[in-house]
Amino acid sequence: MTKLALLSRNRVSRRQKRINDPEQTPRSGLQVGELRRLPNVLGQAALLEWLGQAPISFNRAYVGLAGGVLQALWLSAAMERVSNAKAHEFEVNGDFVFSMSEAECEAAIGLIRSQQHKCRRDLVASGLISVNSLPPAPPVYRLHLDCLARKLLAQSAPLAEHLAAYEPLPELPAAWERQA
Repeated sequence: MTKLALLSRNRVSRRQKRINDPEQTPRSGLQVGELRRLPNVLGQAALLEWLGQAPISFNRAYVGLAGGVLQALWLSAAMERVSNAKAHEFEVNGDFVFSMSEAECEAAIGLIRSQQHKCRRDLVASGLISVNSLPPAPPVYRLHLDCLARKLLAQSAPLAEHLAAYEPLPELPAAWERQA
């Protein structure tokens, strides 16, 4: 008999033993409320990793402005920083200045180094950000909020025109104008 046949035969006999042996059944010896470890430890770890992280979200309107989904994801993460920013983090012209290392970016939104570089290149080309980078320090980004606002308004202009053509805005009653 070959080694393969012996291994196969042993495997079949082990399976039969597990099925017929009450001590080998998965439910044996469990008390009510006692947890049982699943056999797939890697699957458990992946599930815990998935459930233990905050979801990553992005603003859909940024996809067209930024040039793609990954760029919109990066821009959304930057805009989240804007919403939590202090007044001193803004320039006089309204630009938001912040620093974010590659490791911070990967931890926050899951983009690997090559994806981060592509996002940065595309966002710089679109005029939404500028980057000041010196190798030992993390890059310093300048988010041009005025440019972003202009592009968002230009992007929504066709929708505004369609809405105005479809249903004109009603006039305010004279009584409301006197109160204001």
